[in-house]
Amino acid sequence: TKTRTLSSDLQKHGDLISGTFDIFNALWKELQLGKILVKLCPKENRDYNPERAIFAMVLHRLTDPDSRRDCHRFIGTVYDQELAQLKLHQLYRAMDRLYPAIKEIEQNLFVNRMDLFNQEVTLALYDMTTCTVWGKGSDDLLKHGPSKSKRSDKKQYKLGLLVDQTGFPIGHDVWSGNYAEIKTLIPALNSLKERFQLKQVAMV
Repeated sequence: TKTRTLSSDLQKHGDLISGTFDIFNALWKELQLGKILVKLCPKENRDYNPERAIFAMVLHRLTDPDSRRDCHRFIGTVYDQELAQLKLHQLYRAMDRLYPAIKEIEQNLFVNRMDLFNQEVTLALYDMTTCTVWGKGSDDLLKHGPSKSKRSDKKQYKLGLLVDQTGFPIGHDVWSGNYAEIKTLIPALNSLKERFQLKQVAMV
Protein backbone atom coordinates (compact mmCIF):
# COMPACT_ATOMS: atom_id res chain seq x y z
CA THR A 1 0.00 0.00 0.00
CA LYS A 2 1.11 3.54 -0.69
CA THR A 3 1.88 5.63 2.41
CA ARG A 4 1.17 9.35 2.48
CA THR A 5 3.18 11.70 4.68
CA LEU A 6 1.89 14.98 6.07
CA SER A 7 3.52 18.17 4.91
CA SER A 8 6.34 19.33 7.15
CA ASP A 9 4.88 22.84 6.91
CA LEU A 10 1.94 21.93 9.16
CA GLN A 11 2.06 23.53 12.59
CA LYS A 12 -0.02 22.92 15.70
CA HIS A 13 -1.62 26.12 17.01
CA GLY A 14 -3.51 24.76 20.01
CA ASP A 15 -5.94 22.22 21.47
CA LEU A 16 -9.69 22.53 21.96
CA ILE A 17 -11.70 20.40 24.41
CA SER A 18 -14.69 18.63 22.89
CA GLY A 19 -15.64 15.47 24.82
CA THR A 20 -16.09 17.06 28.26
CA PHE A 21 -18.20 19.84 26.77
CA ASP A 22 -20.42 17.36 24.90
CA ILE A 23 -21.05 15.22 28.01
CA PHE A 24 -22.00 18.07 30.33
CA ASN A 25 -23.94 19.93 27.65
CA ALA A 26 -26.05 16.79 27.09
CA LEU A 27 -26.67 16.46 30.85
CA TRP A 28 -27.49 20.19 31.02
CA LYS A 29 -30.17 19.69 28.35
CA GLU A 30 -31.53 16.50 29.93
CA LEU A 31 -32.10 18.32 33.23
CA GLN A 32 -33.63 21.24 31.26
CA LEU A 33 -31.31 23.70 33.01
CA GLY A 34 -30.97 25.69 29.80
CA LYS A 35 -34.73 26.25 29.54
CA ILE A 36 -34.96 27.16 33.23
CA LEU A 37 -32.18 29.74 32.94
CA VAL A 38 -33.48 31.25 29.70
CA LYS A 39 -36.82 31.82 31.46
CA LEU A 40 -35.36 33.23 34.68
CA CYS A 41 -32.27 34.99 33.25
CA PRO A 42 -33.32 36.43 29.86
CA LYS A 43 -30.89 38.07 27.44
CA GLU A 44 -29.84 41.66 28.07
CA ASN A 45 -30.54 43.65 24.88
CA ARG A 46 -29.31 40.67 22.82
CA ASP A 47 -25.78 41.54 23.97
CA TYR A 48 -24.98 38.04 25.21
CA ASN A 49 -26.71 34.91 26.47
CA PRO A 50 -26.58 34.63 30.30
CA GLU A 51 -27.56 30.95 30.07
CA ARG A 52 -24.44 30.12 28.04
CA ALA A 53 -22.27 32.20 30.39
CA ILE A 54 -23.63 30.32 33.41
CA PHE A 55 -23.09 26.99 31.65
CA ALA A 56 -19.49 28.01 30.92
CA MET A 57 -18.87 28.79 34.60
CA VAL A 58 -20.43 25.50 35.73
CA LEU A 59 -18.36 23.55 33.20
CA HIS A 60 -15.23 25.35 34.41
CA ARG A 61 -16.09 24.64 38.04
CA LEU A 62 -16.60 20.94 37.30
CA THR A 63 -13.45 20.40 35.26
CA ASP A 64 -10.85 23.03 36.19
CA PRO A 65 -12.09 25.15 39.13
CA ASP A 66 -10.52 28.54 39.61
CA SER A 67 -11.43 32.24 39.45
CA ARG A 68 -13.81 33.96 37.01
CA ARG A 69 -10.78 35.39 35.23
CA ASP A 70 -9.40 31.89 34.79
CA CYS A 71 -12.83 30.77 33.56
CA HIS A 72 -12.51 33.31 30.76
CA ARG A 73 -9.20 31.70 29.79
CA PHE A 74 -10.74 28.24 30.08
CA ILE A 75 -13.65 28.84 27.69
CA GLY A 76 -11.14 29.71 25.00
CA THR A 77 -9.98 26.08 25.17
CA VAL A 78 -13.50 24.63 24.64
CA TYR A 79 -14.72 23.62 21.20
CA ASP A 80 -17.78 25.88 21.11
CA GLN A 81 -17.95 29.18 19.25
CA GLU A 82 -20.64 30.72 21.45
CA LEU A 83 -18.63 30.15 24.63
CA ALA A 84 -15.44 31.39 22.99
CA GLN A 85 -17.09 34.75 22.25
CA LEU A 86 -18.00 35.45 25.89
CA LYS A 87 -16.18 38.33 27.55
CA LEU A 88 -15.01 38.47 31.15
CA HIS A 89 -17.45 41.21 32.19
CA GLN A 90 -20.31 39.10 30.79
CA LEU A 91 -19.44 36.29 33.18
CA TYR A 92 -19.72 38.69 36.10
CA ARG A 93 -22.99 40.10 34.74
CA ALA A 94 -24.40 36.57 34.42
CA MET A 95 -23.58 35.95 38.09
CA ASP A 96 -25.56 39.10 38.98
CA ARG A 97 -28.54 37.75 37.03
CA LEU A 98 -28.17 34.28 38.54
CA TYR A 99 -28.10 35.13 42.24
CA PRO A 100 -31.67 36.50 42.64
CA ALA A 101 -33.06 33.49 40.73
CA ILE A 102 -31.25 30.72 42.65
CA LYS A 103 -34.24 29.58 44.75
CA GLU A 104 -36.51 29.43 41.69
CA ILE A 105 -33.84 27.53 39.75
CA GLU A 106 -33.56 24.94 42.53
CA GLN A 107 -37.33 24.55 42.64
CA ASN A 108 -37.68 24.19 38.85
CA LEU A 109 -34.80 21.71 38.73
CA PHE A 110 -36.38 19.67 41.53
CA VAL A 111 -39.74 19.46 39.72
CA ASN A 112 -38.13 18.63 36.36
CA ARG A 113 -36.02 15.90 37.90
CA MET A 114 -39.00 14.32 39.65
CA ASP A 115 -40.80 14.20 36.28
CA LEU A 116 -37.73 12.84 34.54
CA PHE A 117 -36.98 10.02 36.99
CA ASN A 118 -40.41 9.74 38.67
CA GLN A 119 -38.74 9.51 42.06
CA GLU A 120 -40.14 10.52 45.42
CA VAL A 121 -37.81 12.08 47.97
CA THR A 122 -38.14 10.23 51.27
CA LEU A 123 -34.64 10.86 52.63
CA ALA A 124 -32.67 14.09 52.71
CA LEU A 125 -29.00 14.26 53.65
CA TYR A 126 -27.78 17.54 55.12
CA ASP A 127 -24.22 18.72 55.52
CA MET A 128 -22.58 22.02 56.28
CA THR A 129 -19.14 23.40 55.63
CA THR A 130 -17.33 26.65 56.33
CA CYS A 131 -16.08 28.77 53.41
CA THR A 132 -13.05 30.91 54.19
CA VAL A 133 -12.97 34.33 52.53
CA TRP A 134 -9.95 36.42 51.60
CA GLY A 135 -10.89 40.06 51.10
CA LYS A 136 -13.96 42.09 52.02
CA GLY A 137 -17.66 41.34 51.83
CA SER A 138 -20.97 41.64 53.63
CA ASP A 139 -20.49 42.34 57.35
CA ASP A 140 -23.79 40.55 58.02
CA LEU A 141 -22.52 37.33 56.45
CA LEU A 142 -18.76 37.21 56.95
CA LYS A 143 -17.82 36.50 60.58
CA HIS A 144 -15.06 34.84 62.56
CA GLY A 145 -15.99 31.41 63.89
CA PRO A 146 -14.88 27.77 64.24
CA SER A 147 -13.33 26.91 60.87
CA LYS A 148 -13.36 23.46 59.25
CA SER A 149 -10.43 24.56 57.11
CA LYS A 150 -8.54 25.55 60.29
CA ARG A 151 -8.36 29.22 59.30
CA SER A 152 -10.01 30.86 62.29
CA ASP A 153 -7.90 33.97 61.56
CA LYS A 154 -10.03 34.62 58.46
CA LYS A 155 -13.69 35.56 58.19
CA GLN A 156 -16.02 32.96 56.75
CA TYR A 157 -19.59 32.05 55.90
CA LYS A 158 -21.35 28.71 56.29
CA LEU A 159 -22.88 26.73 53.45
CA GLY A 160 -25.53 24.08 54.13
CA LEU A 161 -26.35 21.61 51.34
CA LEU A 162 -29.34 19.27 51.03
CA VAL A 163 -29.16 16.21 48.76
CA ASP A 164 -31.63 13.39 48.18
CA GLN A 165 -31.07 9.67 48.74
CA THR A 166 -29.23 9.38 45.40
CA GLY A 167 -26.85 12.23 46.22
CA PHE A 168 -28.53 14.71 43.82
CA PRO A 169 -28.58 18.29 45.20
CA ILE A 170 -31.97 19.62 46.28
CA GLY A 171 -31.13 23.05 47.67
CA HIS A 172 -28.76 25.06 49.78
CA ASP A 173 -28.70 27.81 52.42
CA VAL A 174 -26.02 30.30 53.41
CA TRP A 175 -25.44 31.33 57.02
CA SER A 176 -23.17 33.80 58.77
CA GLY A 177 -19.75 32.48 59.74
CA ASN A 178 -20.40 32.48 63.49
CA TYR A 179 -23.87 30.88 63.38
CA ALA A 180 -24.17 27.63 65.32
CA GLU A 181 -24.38 24.69 62.92
CA ILE A 182 -26.96 22.78 64.98
CA LYS A 183 -29.36 25.74 64.80
CA THR A 184 -29.53 25.50 61.01
CA LEU A 185 -31.01 21.98 60.88
CA ILE A 186 -34.65 22.78 61.75
CA PRO A 187 -34.86 25.83 59.43
CA ALA A 188 -33.33 23.71 56.65
CA LEU A 189 -35.91 20.98 57.19
CA ASN A 190 -38.80 23.46 57.29
CA SER A 191 -37.53 25.11 54.12
CA LEU A 192 -37.28 21.72 52.42
CA LYS A 193 -40.90 20.84 53.25
CA GLU A 194 -42.27 24.28 52.38
CA ARG A 195 -40.42 24.88 49.11
CA PHE A 196 -40.79 21.39 47.66
CA GLN A 197 -44.15 20.36 49.18
CA LEU A 198 -42.72 17.26 50.87
CA LYS A 199 -45.03 15.76 53.49
CA GLN A 200 -42.84 13.01 54.93
CA VAL A 201 -39.07 13.06 54.70
CA ALA A 202 -36.34 11.69 56.96
CA MET A 203 -33.53 14.14 57.59
CA VAL A 204 -29.98 12.89 58.25
